[in-house]
Amino acid sequence: MIYDAFPFLDELELLELRLKELAAVVDRHILVESTLTFQGTPKPLYYADNAARFERWADRIDHVIVTAMPGGPNHWHREAYQRECITHALFGASGDDVLLLCDVDELPRPEIVKEFAAYPGITRLDFTQYNFWLNCRAPLPCSCARMCHLRDR
Repeated sequence: MIYDAFPFLDELELLELRLKELAAVVDRHILVESTLTFQGTPKPLYYADNAARFERWADRIDHVIVTAMPGGPNHWHREAYQRECITHALFGASGDDVLLLCDVDELPRPEIVKEFAAYPGITRLDFTQYNFWLNCRAPLPCSCARMCHLRDR
């Protein structure tokens, strides 16, 4: 089984694209949404408010709602905590299952997911990065996405 896990803010169009693009290779999507932004301000649950839009994938989406985020001025702590909450949807998963962990806007090609799902250890996926606009390519790739078998995490 392949799990696609990501924190979610309000990227409804990117989510729809992701669900369509990865439908053939991903078994479960773990969408982790908080009632606070990483800056600590309250936010609506955009996925919950728009769930009807994603009804055709509803049986494959685990919506993890985070209501208790760390306080304080450090937004990185809140981001890390929201990512840690992915584990709430992994109960019952086996060590042979594969976890794809990235952001909604880091969209790997399905054939890459399928290929790297067979690799042992932790795999880093590099993406071409664009800043603000599609004509503003960054000089270095983005390499935040990871894949691994759950036994290797």
